[in-house]
Parts: sequence; C-alpha cells; structure tokens
Amino acid sequence: ETKFQPVFIDDVAHAIEEIIRRDLKEKSIYEFVGSEIYTYKNFYKFLLNSLGLKRYIVSIPFGIARLLVSILEKTPIDLLTLEQLHLFKYDNLSSNLHKNFSDLNIQPQNVKEIIKKIINK
Repeated sequence: ETKFQPVFIDDVAHAIEEIIRRDLKEKSIYEFVGSEIYTYKNFYKFLLNSLGLKRYIVSIPFGIARLLVSILEKTPIDLLTLEQLHLFKYDNLSSNLHKNFSDLNIQPQNVKEIIKKIINK
C-alpha cells in the first residue's frame, strides 16, 4: 500500500530549464511530483490494463523480499538492490513544504495520459 506521485521526466527537465533560465540562485528546495497519488499495486494494474496484459500481482512480505533480493545481489542477475527495495517500503509523496512546479508556472502533465500516448504509438 506504499504510495507515490509519479511525474513525467519531461516536466522535471522543463522545470530545471526554467530554474536555469530565470537564474534562480537562491538556495531553494523543489519537490517535483505528479498531481495524482497511486499505490504501486494500483499503478501496476493501470499499466497492465493499458498494455492489455493479464498478470497476477502477488504481495510479498518485506522480510521475504529482502531475503530474496539479498540472494539475487550475489548473482549476476541485476534485478533489484536492497537500497532500491528499501525505497518501496515508505511513501514517496510531496511534503508540501518546498517549492514545486506551480512556483515556476508549470502545470505537470497527467502521467496516465502520457503512458496511454506512449503505448498507442
């Protein structure tokens, strides 16, 4: 049930370009996140549905996942590291304490719409 706010990388690049263009030298922290909040499960279901694929999603307890990943790290299979797995454990949401896209007059694109466009090409 971990939540995150995916953002389209072109929007982040546009924001960075705007910071450089405006010569914003103050020491500010920016949080660039998408406007929608997803759980990983819901997001994967959306991706599978968009791709027309049927897959079973199996939840694995974090302790078991950690054990599996620690074993995989010792093999040539480069699937996931323990550090990457750790990122799945906690929500990755905006704190709303820092500057964001709106401070640069940028409206981030809808990630779902971008994915649909990419899939339908």
